[in-house]
Amino acid sequence: MTLGELFEETYIQGEIAIRSYDSTGTTIEHYLGDAEEFYPDEHPQILEREVGYIFPLMEVEPTICIELKDEEDEG
Repeated sequence: MTLGELFEETYIQGEIAIRSYDSTGTTIEHYLGDAEEFYPDEHPQILEREVGYIFPLMEVEPTICIELKDEEDEG
């Protein structure tokens, strides 16, 4: 399922983090904030990326973390 499909087919509330990793393993934060303020049209470069994992992230406050698959793992 792509990130775009996830947002089309589900209703997500609360804080979310959308992230992936580059080829060196460094975390790339694509979005961190309220799910209702995430506008997919403002993030076209990640909408077609496949979702790898969805899990709770408890670093600061309860957050739903949506981790995207590595681009080289897709396809």
